[in-house]
Amino acid sequence: MALLNLLTINAQSLTSFSRGIATTNRNINNLFNEDYARERALFSELPRYGVDVERIERIFDQRYFDRYLRENQSLHYHQELGFNLAGAEAIFNDIEGSGFADELEEYYAKLNDLINEPESIPVREEFLNSAALLIAKMQGAADSLDHELLNLHTTMEQEVEQINQLTQALAKVNKSLSSQLPHRIQDQEERNALLNRRDALLKELSNHLDTKVRYNDDGSVDLSSAKGHPLVVGERSFQLELRKEEVDLGGLTVQKGELFIDGVWLGQEFHNGTLGAKIAYQDHLHATMERLNTLALEFKEQNNTIHRDGYGLDNSTDLDLFVGTNVRTLALNQEIVENPEKVAASSEEDAPSNNENAKRLYDLKEQTFANLDGKGFHDYYALAIVAPLAHAKAFHDKMGADSATIVEALESKLQEISGVNMDEELTTLMELQYAYQAAARVISVTDELFETTLGMVG
Repeated sequence: MALLNLLTINAQSLTSFSRGIATTNRNINNLFNEDYARERALFSELPRYGVDVERIERIFDQRYFDRYLRENQSLHYHQELGFNLAGAEAIFNDIEGSGFADELEEYYAKLNDLINEPESIPVREEFLNSAALLIAKMQGAADSLDHELLNLHTTMEQEVEQINQLTQALAKVNKSLSSQLPHRIQDQEERNALLNRRDALLKELSNHLDTKVRYNDDGSVDLSSAKGHPLVVGERSFQLELRKEEVDLGGLTVQKGELFIDGVWLGQEFHNGTLGAKIAYQDHLHATMERLNTLALEFKEQNNTIHRDGYGLDNSTDLDLFVGTNVRTLALNQEIVENPEKVAASSEEDAPSNNENAKRLYDLKEQTFANLDGKGFHDYYALAIVAPLAHAKAFHDKMGADSATIVEALESKLQEISGVNMDEELTTLMELQYAYQAAARVISVTDELFETTLGMVG
């Protein structure tokens, strides 16, 4: 009987140590898997039954992980917004020739030439050419902003689809977790794998948007937006949708992407993650397009008001210099383009050498206007259009760098807690292998004794 008990005890120990070795090998195999939380086999002694694996423990710190999710949302928001703002800023990069500050200056330079030579047809043609070039650069900026907005909506649609796929996957993990009864060691191992998958999905979702996570007792999670709209509840996921509608920006019609979840409008729901950054970037683009349109229309109206009061070489009067209802349709009056003598440089009829009206047009350069927030054309372009983009980009670049430092520190701490340390695992593996070999040796010796005893009895 004693020999049989010895065989039973060590056979049980052999199975337990084998499970521990398998756990350690699994850790080693996931050495470079950042989404893997290492495991530890916890042993207990059972009287008359030997060593047993009590449970397979997942080494994990929920507090650090939750903080990582929050900081990661902020990191991806600032990085994405800073990156996108660089694209808008490049549209008005006068150093690289993509803005129109130089063309605005050239317009007034050619207008000054007209003041000096009001009767010259070539000078009038050069003035009209400078005006046409200025309009082309304004419209080029508007076209670039339209293209930027179009690309933004395309990437938003792709990201919404990606988020929906992630929430669907998370709901499936929830279903598997809620159906488990983790009493057997094998079930615990499967549960740990599901928890790793769950947390990997939460990490990836934190790249995209700011969320709240509620952890349930069975390991499943409920996920909602920062303001409480559900994204995942148990086994059900709720679908995000991007709808585009036209909005009016002071006479300029543009598209705006709006987020809905199961048909419910979310408004300005997301303020973090790459999706939140895209929503914020859309606001920057709309504001810039509206200001550009405001500048173009004010430039048109102020010049037209003065030009209508003047006279051309042919005594023509009451003609607009510019036509169009917004920056996209802004153009020179074709009648004047075809007949440069109709440029109203004179303030009097039958006075071809008179340049007083041209001087009034030139004086607009230094004037300020209520519709431009009390600024002139140059200052409004520099301070209301270019500067906000540059300042916003610099701010988010700095915030992104600060957030990156925090996220890196949290990642390092999480890896320190949950990551696989090869030295520790090799040490554990050696200890378990020695214990396994000892148990196997006891079984071998006991088996020999048992056979010898049987032989003696026979």
